[in-house]
Amino acid sequence: MPNEPGAYILALEIEKAFTLAIRTLPKPRLRAGYYLYCGSANGPGGLRARIGRHFRKRKSRHWHIDRLTERATNRAALILPRGDECALAHLIGGRANMQTPVPGFGATDCRQCESHLFFCGEL
Repeated sequence: MPNEPGAYILALEIEKAFTLAIRTLPKPRLRAGYYLYCGSANGPGGLRARIGRHFRKRKSRHWHIDRLTERATNRAALILPRGDECALAHLIGGRANMQTPVPGFGATDCRQCESHLFFCGEL
């Protein structure tokens, strides 16, 4: 995995529904199923560091996704060196079978995206 900056898609599985508690967002109940999260890795260590962080269960909570990866099973990560997380979110969100479970999730610094988290199917 490269240590250069870029974007990624994280595939997650939630086995049991739960309420996601994030102070700055509505408190939705996330149902069991599969989710895709679009993110970026532009800091030190690039994609290698960010994806490694997401696959660890024990970490400090810094981003919205940290609260979700504590409860979900990470299934896969697709990396795109020099990619754009918003372009990925628009591509995924534009699919008819995708749903936005939490408006604003992972997109607080983004004015053009409704969310960077998508629900793609029940178990």
